[in-house]
Amino acid sequence: MRQSRLHPGAIVIGGDYRGLGVVRSLGRRGIPVWVLYDEHRLAGLSRYAQRSFPWPTETNRLGQVAYLLHLAQAHQLDGWTLFPTGDETAALLARHHKQLSQHFRVDHPALAGVPLGV
Repeated sequence: MRQSRLHPGAIVIGGDYRGLGVVRSLGRRGIPVWVLYDEHRLAGLSRYAQRSFPWPTETNRLGQVAYLLHLAQAHQLDGWTLFPTGDETAALLARHHKQLSQHFRVDHPALAGVPLGV
């Protein structure tokens, strides 16, 4: 399944009940949604989740960014929006906003020298 900027979708990072809420809300509006699940797979089981992939929790932050960039290139997901469902993934997207913005829509502001404890 190939995607493009003409038909952008959403990638929800997290498979728990928060991710399920995002998946259902976007899916009902006809937006294609993919889920990156951790130990929780609930969101990926929704009828609105078109695809789901494991989120690399065992790797470091740079490995997670590389994983997102690989998905963008391998599946032509340029223009898709990233939706974090937890503090750690929100901080990850903020820290790597510039790099991720080259492929994705990242609706979280970049961190401007604000240290986070995650």
